[in-house]
Amino acid sequence: MKNRISKTIILSTLFTLLISCTGSFDDINENPLKSTTLDPELVLPYVEWGATNIYWDTYQLGVATIIPYAQYLSSEDDGDRYMYRDGYTTSGLWLPYYTRVLKNVRKVTEVVKNQPESTRTLQLLRIMNAYNTASVTDDYGDIPYSDAGTGNGQAKYDTQKEVYYDIFKELTEAVNILSSDLKNQKTIPPDADYIYGADFAKWIKFANSLRLRYAIRLSFIDPNKAKEEGEAALAAGIMSSVTDEATIHTDNEDWNNLGYPLMVLCNWNWFRASSTFINILENTSSVTDPREELYLGKTKLYITQNEGPAYKGVPNGFPADQSTALGTGYNNDETSNVYGLMFFPDWNSKGINPQDANPWLSKRYPLMHYSEVCFLKAEAALRGWNGAGDAGSNYLEGIKTSFIESRDGINSTLYDSSKDEVYMTSSNVAWNNTDNFETKLKKIITQKWVAIFPMAEEAWAEFRRTGYPDFQPVLQCSEPTLKKGEFIKKILYPDEERRNNTANATAKTLNNGQGDGANVRVWWDTGRCK
Repeated sequence: MKNRISKTIILSTLFTLLISCTGSFDDINENPLKSTTLDPELVLPYVEWGATNIYWDTYQLGVATIIPYAQYLSSEDDGDRYMYRDGYTTSGLWLPYYTRVLKNVRKVTEVVKNQPESTRTLQLLRIMNAYNTASVTDDYGDIPYSDAGTGNGQAKYDTQKEVYYDIFKELTEAVNILSSDLKNQKTIPPDADYIYGADFAKWIKFANSLRLRYAIRLSFIDPNKAKEEGEAALAAGIMSSVTDEATIHTDNEDWNNLGYPLMVLCNWNWFRASSTFINILENTSSVTDPREELYLGKTKLYITQNEGPAYKGVPNGFPADQSTALGTGYNNDETSNVYGLMFFPDWNSKGINPQDANPWLSKRYPLMHYSEVCFLKAEAALRGWNGAGDAGSNYLEGIKTSFIESRDGINSTLYDSSKDEVYMTSSNVAWNNTDNFETKLKKIITQKWVAIFPMAEEAWAEFRRTGYPDFQPVLQCSEPTLKKGEFIKKILYPDEERRNNTANATAKTLNNGQGDGANVRVWWDTGRCK
């Protein structure tokens, strides 16, 4: 990996640019919230991008921290060893939610009281707010919510249970209003809705599918509420095909700013495939997972010199003092990047420098895949929820759909689909109705984890909820509150929040009396992961 002195210089420059570029981006894009007259229809795309990790700082700082937690990628950054990086998580996760999403939804809610013709637009904003709120509470646990977004710098912290219950309320009410016969509504231009192009039927399915996702999240900690919400979501109508899935437009003219964010992140060249990811892709079935070539790039050494394995990962938490020089096994040329067919169709045939590779600029970023919904239904069926169908059928449909999703738009001559059926029907992938609950759950979650790449926040949350798939402890841990072999449980509250909202942010009663810390389990985490 890179020289660490050079990295330090680049990081310093990065944060300087972040402070200046974030403001200039808002100015360039004519932030509608700076206007004296608020137009909810103009706010919508601003909030959509703000809630979905598409902004430069949100993904490159926030998700750059979390994607190693999900063990998709390994990073030379200290965050992969669980060192807390306040600048990363505050600028990438905390502030975008409170300043770009929650505050704006609160404002539009007030405006619509006098502008009922924007009632429909408000419901889309409520859905996006629910989506982003769930991500933030999953990352942090108890958070400022009911008092937040109103200019109150001393907002109280709501418990995660309270937040989740309100998310269910928001999604339910939004769906009910969108499903009603609204009159005299303002038109949302399709190009102003970066997710569904103003297709409200798909918005309803998305909201119900999110409701199912969050119901499953509570299935261990609050099974009765989980079942109630999950069955209601299933009955109300969830995604039923890949045409329903939620993805967002990225800027296909400038992949260094708002292009597909994973491409931008990995162009830094600080990240490599996690050895956990490659191990699961190559050793779960009797054949290698067909998605490996779609997600990951072959090593440059293999492509150019036919040396070493085609795909190789780096263990998470790789010690900072160990050499990554060529020949040690973990040099950039000897390990896999994420320039697979899904993102850089020409990498595996050329092995050129990352900066010269040709990214697929029109790739849309996923918020929720239909394959995930299939796996949610599989777990719901496993739990006996009404309306979920058959667990095994849903599970296999999820894998098949993931193949379709990951190959979408790629020339069929570039990938191999001949082993799809063998992969699904052998070894630890094959579904067996006689398996016990835990074996079936592990299969469902492992396949969901593979399918939702690169959605790291959701993958990390599901690992903490279930303990699956099988992650490897980081080789070196820089977080003193975590014992050897333990995984990080949550992100610490921002330094500025602890300084300015001290009484609330440092209360010992937070998170079920655990307070704050990387070793603190959020409410729905029942201790199934170490």
